[in-house]
Amino acid sequence: MAREAIFDKYFACEEWEKVFDAKTYEFKRMRDYSGFSFDELANLPISLFLQIKRDSWIHSMKQSPESAEVLKNIYRLGRKEADKNLSRG
Repeated sequence: MAREAIFDKYFACEEWEKVFDAKTYEFKRMRDYSGFSFDELANLPISLFLQIKRDSWIHSMKQSPESAEVLKNIYRLGRKEADKNLSRG
């Protein structure tokens, strides 16, 4: 639920883009990030696989100012304490 809400808010796309969604994109991103082949990724221990998945996603999100802003917002929304420096407008 939360993941879908974040995706819908920050990564809006048209209906045709949803139809042509690449199902192996995450594997390609992980392969490009780690240098492992698809088979090597598929045979990794789950903890290492998930770490590479997370790190490759963060790396890809740091590539543009807009996506880096999304990372900042995700961090801010996940914090438990109040942000005293947040301006209200």
